[in-house]
Amino acid sequence: MAVVKNTEELFQRLTEAAGEGVTECGWGVLGIRNVFVGVTPSALVLEFVTVSCKTRELRRIPFEDLELVFAAGGDASTPTLLKLNLQGAIGQAASGTLLVKVKGEKLLNIIFNAMLRFHENHRAPFRIAEYVSALKPELVKAPEPADAGEKFSMGGCMRLFAILTGVFSIVLALIIGLATGWAADTMIAGVGAGVILAAVFAPLGHWMKRIISGMG
Repeated sequence: MAVVKNTEELFQRLTEAAGEGVTECGWGVLGIRNVFVGVTPSALVLEFVTVSCKTRELRRIPFEDLELVFAAGGDASTPTLLKLNLQGAIGQAASGTLLVKVKGEKLLNIIFNAMLRFHENHRAPFRIAEYVSALKPELVKAPEPADAGEKFSMGGCMRLFAILTGVFSIVLALIIGLATGWAADTMIAGVGAGVILAAVFAPLGHWMKRIISGMG
């Protein structure tokens, strides 16, 4: 299908896909996947697309199948501690998140960023939530803390630590070995650096999983 160039074309495309009138819409991302999101008088419509706007999957989710719809400012899928720099603060101001919970499924964090030719795309979550609230006010609510994020698991953290230790240690040992003529002491230092890097990244694994998938 043709590339969507502006909000008007997005309305037209989602209306054709849904088979009914779309009242609010926006272009978001779920993890690393592009998704067109629209709302009709009876359902939420999610069209997952490729970079060239070819349809990968089309989901029409009736309101009856939803547990909640909620709009939040900024990127709700990324922990606050990873957004403390200036660039992160600017990104927060120019983005919004639509939180969607389908019955029996994980929480979806669909992020909408400001885009040229798309009228206030970063405000689309709030427009969609406001429309749903007018029809089904009981659906518009913040998720419970138990559903709001991927839970930390010590067992999962240790497994990831072991995997990352192996990967980082081998890669760094090889790089340092090539650079120093395979000196044993420097290669051991590379292994040590790999262990340190693994210790830094392993506790972030459950957050990174949510950022990449957009779910949880």
